[in-house]
Amino acid sequence: MEIPEKYSRYTAADFIEEPGFIAYVRRPETVSESFWARVGQKYPSVAMDLEIARQLILFEAQPLTPSEETDVKEIEETIVSKIEKGVENKPVKVRELWHKAPIFRYGMAASVAAISLVSIWFFLVKQDMANSMVSVKTHQEMRTPVSLPDGSVVTLNRNSELRYSSDWSDGNAREVWLQGEGYFSVTKQQYDNELVKFVVHSRDLEAIVKGTRFNVRVKEGFSEVVLEEGKVDVALANDEKNAIVLLPGEMITVPKNTTNLEKHKVSSLIYTSWKDTMITLHETPMTDVAGMIEHNFDRKVVFVDEDLKNLRLGGTIPTNDLELVLTLIRKITPTKTEQKGNTIYLSRSK
Repeated sequence: MEIPEKYSRYTAADFIEEPGFIAYVRRPETVSESFWARVGQKYPSVAMDLEIARQLILFEAQPLTPSEETDVKEIEETIVSKIEKGVENKPVKVRELWHKAPIFRYGMAASVAAISLVSIWFFLVKQDMANSMVSVKTHQEMRTPVSLPDGSVVTLNRNSELRYSSDWSDGNAREVWLQGEGYFSVTKQQYDNELVKFVVHSRDLEAIVKGTRFNVRVKEGFSEVVLEEGKVDVALANDEKNAIVLLPGEMITVPKNTTNLEKHKVSSLIYTSWKDTMITLHETPMTDVAGMIEHNFDRKVVFVDEDLKNLRLGGTIPTNDLELVLTLIRKITPTKTEQKGNTIYLSRSK
């Protein structure tokens, strides 16, 4: 059977809507496996998309019964009620922010965006009424966007906290305090024809911007800022006058308890991919993929065979499922993966 050229342009989202592919995944005994294997062989750039689509179709949950569907709202209201009783009996202001994953049958396109969890997420936004400070915390296996008073958006990574004032007015600096990791998309704001600066305070660093996209991460032993778009001034905490200018594709790091600011060029994709459930690679070097694994999953990647660093990958991969990422690497490249503790070894498969 001739393989249609259209499959060379397919993504995972297209394959999960392809009736023939769905039939193959759900009832492989009735469809020739060799046809879809040949699709991946003829068009290597979509091999990873084929595997992701297969995983998504297998992942699709069974629908709730009618009685269960009517209980979903009641379940949500029960959770909110328990939250509103307070944490540690302290008065808090609770903002209801729900992220619903496919606990019942969604369209498969929706499942692509929701594959990271099969649960209902929630978090608290606590507000100290005395000083109008808002605190947003995330927990393990939880990432969430936070809209700030000026329209800027911060995507918080797992186990992170963001604090900011609920009142940004009169042209004063827009200030936030970050623990953990956050990706910032900052809007430009003017007051009396002057751009209002936006300042991110962290344990070791301050990032001063007026409108840009960048990532800030605070780990146990270091802090870092990576710029994706625009321009950022980065300084040691409380030392803004000695700030260093950061341009797109550059990173500044500082080891904890030191004053040594180190700037160097990086692939920003390595440090910002975590914010997206899926990312699309375009001839991306294997070294960048290894960097994403190290950043997103707190693992060390070792190339046993150095020539694997020259491989380039295309297609769509998840950023929150390490096992699936490693499976896809093994399927589309001549690579063997082996995990020992927190280290992943990549070697050429025999």
